[in-house]
Amino acid sequence: MQKLHIVCALVMGALWSLPAPAFAHGGQYRGPDDVVPPDARNPGRPPTPRPPGNRPPNQPDKPQTGDPRFTPPPGPSGRPQTGSDRNPTRTPRGVDPGPDLTKWQYWWEFNKDPYLNLKEAVHSLGVVSGSDLHYMGKGASLGRDTLRPSTSDILERVLPGLQRMIDGTTQRDIVSAAMVAMAKIGADHPARNIRILDVFRARLRVDDQEVRETAALAMGISQMPAAVADLTALAQDSAEGRRLTDRGEVDDRTRAFACHGLGLIAHASSDVALKRRVLDAVRDLVTGERTQSRDLRVAAIQTLRLLRPDPDGSQGEQALHREVLDLLWSYYDREVGPGEQIIQAHVPAALAGLLGRGASPAHARAKARFRADLQPAEGRRVGANLMQSAALALGQTCTPQDARERESLLQAGRGARDAQTRYFALLALGQIGGDHARSELLQLYGRARESLEKPWLALALGVLAHHALLATGPGGEPDEEIGRALLAGLRDTANPEAAGATAVALGLARHAPAADVLLDSLAETRGKDELQGYLCIGLALLGEPRAVNPIRDIVAGAVRRPELLKQAAVALGRLGDKSVVDQLEAQLSAPDQNLAKFSAIATAYGFIGDQRTLEPLLRFLFDPSKTDLARAFAAAALGSVADKELLPWNSKIAVGLNYRAAVETLTNQVNGILDIL
Repeated sequence: MQKLHIVCALVMGALWSLPAPAFAHGGQYRGPDDVVPPDARNPGRPPTPRPPGNRPPNQPDKPQTGDPRFTPPPGPSGRPQTGSDRNPTRTPRGVDPGPDLTKWQYWWEFNKDPYLNLKEAVHSLGVVSGSDLHYMGKGASLGRDTLRPSTSDILERVLPGLQRMIDGTTQRDIVSAAMVAMAKIGADHPARNIRILDVFRARLRVDDQEVRETAALAMGISQMPAAVADLTALAQDSAEGRRLTDRGEVDDRTRAFACHGLGLIAHASSDVALKRRVLDAVRDLVTGERTQSRDLRVAAIQTLRLLRPDPDGSQGEQALHREVLDLLWSYYDREVGPGEQIIQAHVPAALAGLLGRGASPAHARAKARFRADLQPAEGRRVGANLMQSAALALGQTCTPQDARERESLLQAGRGARDAQTRYFALLALGQIGGDHARSELLQLYGRARESLEKPWLALALGVLAHHALLATGPGGEPDEEIGRALLAGLRDTANPEAAGATAVALGLARHAPAADVLLDSLAETRGKDELQGYLCIGLALLGEPRAVNPIRDIVAGAVRRPELLKQAAVALGRLGDKSVVDQLEAQLSAPDQNLAKFSAIATAYGFIGDQRTLEPLLRFLFDPSKTDLARAFAAAALGSVADKELLPWNSKIAVGLNYRAAVETLTNQVNGILDIL
């Protein structure tokens, strides 16, 4: 199918544009999530899931291949179109160069989940429309409602419903969506004879590539340690893996999805022995000369990134941590050509994720290497993807005391030849924070070009102010100087790109005086879907209760504008409003079979859904008058509402990723792991 991804970024966009539906879910979900960037082949419209008729059901289908240099992936959430997307610039020969992959929206859609943290807002802090709290003003946004679906509801109603749906069809969209939904629940029901790993194993043998690879991934999303042996067999293409798939070999896509599944299980586990089994399963795939598939090697690197052994834990964990770092360095230190540097570009994110911020010898080695990659010595060939990854990794490993690294990022932000490296370097300064980075970013923001650097600088300042506020703890005061600078920038700009980024940045900075300006802009920008979407997000991050009614109106009018619908639903979820659930059900039931609309509605349910949405979704799932595709999206929405995790399962991979070096099994706007709802 199309794996109901939200074209995650949903990012997705040219993913390279980011976001996919990655939903943000907690938020994003991408995560896919929430905004779908334009398709590279047709930049004028957002990509949508592939209709099931493109391949005959139950026929073997070859894994898709493609060079990521020419097939940009989507962004985790799928952002709304901009004017430039609808009217792309053309060369003198009339050739459409495709979407601008350096736009800030792509980074935001891949990385927004932790900032939005929607599930926590929906379950714990949401204000129910019509309740007393709804009318009590701003302080009411902290009122508590017990809206999380109960364990009994999930196990007695949702899980059996999904099982019944899977057992009653071979339609790929429904089967794939229902398996992922069951995996998000991640629990058996022995009394009803529901054992989800058995459900997934049975689908490893079907003659449908998409169903097979989804079954392997679902084992990992379930986080069940009992799946490690099967996933290892699949990843290694062993005799047991071939028996599980009933094939002469396990195809590379299924192997890559199995690797990601192993990483997801290890990420959720504190068992050192299990983590070591996962390391052993993918070791040769990272460094082995026999690994010809770039998708498979990237998946193995991502698996190592997800292992998370504690460097300060037991002796076993410390030893495992050193071993994982050594394995990654052994591959990263190889001298390779530009093609393989796309794969190597995933190592810095893995190293950064394993190290975090600090000043240990391991940190010093990493920072020195990333600094050298960001500003390579004369004669040293370092491709743009490695430079981009180095900038991102410095932003995740450095502290405000790292003056040399901060200066390298500042120089790159001012003058790197590659535009994406410049923008990632500026963002990294915001992630590092500190007085020096703050001062430099404020100065740069004051004199930046409006349509290019300004959006990234605004986002960097918003991120810096956000993390500084978190670090102060309860009762901390927002950075007023940053807030004033951003608000002045918003008032002075007529550029939609800069305005959207600044709206989000003001929300991140929690600059309350911006609320009136954002509300006025929301009323004045009808027809500018992308800008309106990010104004909604900015207001939601501010926690502005006055925004609820105008955003509800936007949802009501966005039936045929799925990207705006998703952003507005995210905002309402963050603000705790539930009133649009009935609207969503009506839109899902409408005869219009627009795939982008279905994706947006399912994503919206994931954003704002709670225990009260279970019944209407279950009714919809078994309504024979609905199309298979609509019912598949209902299954995806059920999985999002019943998810055992607060953040989307694929946000662990999307956050901090250099999406400009993505491969197809990560995201291709159709069926990468970041494209799955």
